[in-house]
Amino acid sequence: IISSPIFGLNPGLGAPFSHRHAQAGRSLAKSGAGCAIRAAPANVQSMSRIESLRRAQLDARVVAARGAVARALSHLRARGADATLIGPLKSAGFGLDSDIDLLVTRCPPNLVYAIEADLQDIMGGFKFDLVYLDLVPEGQRRNWLAHAS
Repeated sequence: IISSPIFGLNPGLGAPFSHRHAQAGRSLAKSGAGCAIRAAPANVQSMSRIESLRRAQLDARVVAARGAVARALSHLRARGADATLIGPLKSAGFGLDSDIDLLVTRCPPNLVYAIEADLQDIMGGFKFDLVYLDLVPEGQRRNWLAHAS
């Protein structure tokens, strides 16, 4: 971390205000122009470690969720229904507390809602929502289909 009276540090984080400032600070440090290079404070190192662990946890959760979706879609096809992934898992906004959203585009009438019980086991503990396209009001279907493509 570079400390300089010109560039300063981001309060509480111990990080340069911007990448541009960090680059300028490194140049000054190399030239010896009044900058001191020091180790990151322990709290920054701890936050970095915590963020790294969270990232790894989220990455593992995304992989597990995608596997659950693949199994669910395969099961639905075998039962004569079709669905597609929508929501945060598809749009890269999936978080540690996100659920999985599926848009059911075709479903035999006798399976409507019954497939939810099947998916309960297949989804491996992930919370999920099923949106049945044929139950969506006509004026909103185009919007739901746009999320699916």
